[in-house]
Amino acid sequence: MSNVFRGVREGRPYAIKMMRADPKRHDVDAALRFRREAAAIARLDHPGLVKVVEVGESQGQPFLVMELVEGESLERRLQRGPLSEPELLTVAKSVSTALSEVHRHGLVHRDLKPANIILLPSGAAKVIDFGFVGHVDERSEDAESEVIGTFLYSAPEQTGMLKRKVDSRADIYALGAILYECATGAPPFKAQNLAELLHMHAAIRPPDAHQVNPAVRPILALILTKLMAKDPDDRYQTCAGLLADLDNLSELETAQKFGRQLTLGSRDGALFGGFEVPLVGRATELQSLGKCWAQARAGQGAMIQMEGEGGSGKTRLVRELIRVARAEGGLVLSGKAQQGERTPFGPLREAIDGYLAQIMKLPQEQQGPSLQRIKAAAGDFGGIVKRLSRSLETLFAEARDLPPLD
Repeated sequence: MSNVFRGVREGRPYAIKMMRADPKRHDVDAALRFRREAAAIARLDHPGLVKVVEVGESQGQPFLVMELVEGESLERRLQRGPLSEPELLTVAKSVSTALSEVHRHGLVHRDLKPANIILLPSGAAKVIDFGFVGHVDERSEDAESEVIGTFLYSAPEQTGMLKRKVDSRADIYALGAILYECATGAPPFKAQNLAELLHMHAAIRPPDAHQVNPAVRPILALILTKLMAKDPDDRYQTCAGLLADLDNLSELETAQKFGRQLTLGSRDGALFGGFEVPLVGRATELQSLGKCWAQARAGQGAMIQMEGEGGSGKTRLVRELIRVARAEGGLVLSGKAQQGERTPFGPLREAIDGYLAQIMKLPQEQQGPSLQRIKAAAGDFGGIVKRLSRSLETLFAEARDLPPLD
């Protein structure tokens, strides 16, 4: 959708990205996507990300002026074979820290692949091309609108094979697929057609990287497997959790060799960071929600439906209410209804699984009381409740199965 030129200003080279002008048609979606990319990356400032110098429009065509990234694409480097472990770890840490900044702003890259990673002469890497960037609260783009190469690295929820929200964990899956190729010299899956490839990403476990390439340490192979878990809840939840394990490889390897308990992702933090644009112009609506929250605290529960055009700020208003509720000690569970969802209670499942995942990250002495409260709330219906999700099935493993109801 764009052309990239090399330009010079005051003796310094820059990359100038201009949207392609097509006189035969006026592509509104492409223009909006280009401007969304500009708005997204203009506020990102990190050495692992391309820096935007200027955003503007020339003869009706939007453009971006960015720093010129000199180096070799990871795609071209992989044509010469797999990376050594020091090279792989450098790329993994560079890309992870860059993605942390992207995710901290509530954004998802959605098109992470070797062609969009540039290796600098120092060995570090930069992430480029945010043409498909989106906010975690947006519905993902139709997967079929993306180029076929993207599917080699796309998470199953991003391609629509798994009816789950597309958030930063989709980028983490893509990073895992890229690092797998860096370690073994080939993508995790190869198929004769697109349908087979999507099925493999959704249902087939990739071959163990250590078995494919014995030079890959078993502990590193385990990390790659966790990165590419089918269920987003089973992956690393944040790049911070991945970075902590990469920095702790020796200790993890020792634990693995001697059969000690090995927990990957133990230092995963909150899914999204604290960056938030201040809420303005919604005082009346926020006051109404505040009254409803006060009633809820008094034991008068209610269901609230919020309506508005796309982009009018519904989700942002909800996030403000959540912030207030949590500050006052409220418990917030959140799940999202997906269009075309066929699994019953999908949003409820997502909400409860997310809550249980938070509990399991607490110290052992704090987990017990919380889990006991959940079991007490289920009462005699544990046998039914455990059918709702995998996490509840584990929690209520000892509950007796109840016969089907009429």
